Amino acid sequence: MTLLPEGILFSLSVRENEERIVTMKCFSNSTVSGSFVAIIVGAAAFGFAQTSGHERPTTRTASGITRTELERHPLAGTDQEMRLYLIVYPPGVASPVHHHAAVGMGYVLSGTVESAFGNEKPRTYHTGESFVDEAVTPHTISRNVDRRKPLKLLLYYVLKPGQPAVETP
Repeated sequence: MTLLPEGILFSLSVRENEERIVTMKCFSNSTVSGSFVAIIVGAAAFGFAQTSGHERPTTRTASGITRTELERHPLAGTDQEMRLYLIVYPPGVASPVHHHAAVGMGYVLSGTVESAFGNEKPRTYHTGESFVDEAVTPHTISRNVDRRKPLKLLLYYVLKPGQPAVETP
């Protein structure tokens, strides 16, 4: 379990068989927890099982990394919104140095990611592990360590409408 900056305790588990099943536990006195649960449930029902027929906003980098917005939801009482993304890295691919406008929570759906911010030592996260995407600090390493299989990440951010989650120099 991980404590989010807003004070929400977050736990996410994934089980694979023919379809991806996502369950999530969120413990908080905040009204955010209900919205956050709705986003995860929505992503599980529509994003992973791909049972809905509508297009989702997707961007693709020159190296083939895709970022698909699974869900976007206003955060009541603020000028911010919650966003949930599915990020897919092709085998062996690394992203260019970039930074995030806000702190993000990540979860490795499948594969292994190596990640480092600034001058810190790289860390490796495997299927089923969660991590934090730091804000503002350059994300110097973010790569799929497997040269045969894609890497799939689930990322959650709270941002202002129109604010990009990722910025490259």
